[in-house]
Amino acid sequence: MVARSIRAAGGRPGMKVHVAYGYGLFTGGLGAHYGAERLGCTVIPVSGGMTERQVQLISDFKPDVIMVTPSYMIHDRRLLARQDLVFVFDLADIEVSESLARQFYRL
Repeated sequence: MVARSIRAAGGRPGMKVHVAYGYGLFTGGLGAHYGAERLGCTVIPVSGGMTERQVQLISDFKPDVIMVTPSYMIHDRRLLARQDLVFVFDLADIEVSESLARQFYRL
């Protein structure tokens, strides 16, 4: 299911996927990780938090896809600096997602 979601959002085999979901007891990180692998992507398993590290790894590895919660993306707009990325959003909070979409796509 996650592989299909990534593909529907524009991800393709061979792309680099930065997973910024936690890898703890919450299964988001692991689900995203294995879904991306199933699609044939290279996974950058970063986990959540540590914004400076997130920004540095995005700069270093230049991922094609970032999997992250919308609220975290809004929290740190530096992650939006590269506009050639495909973003896979957790749509659990539709209001936050719509706000992020308006900011990112300048709607």
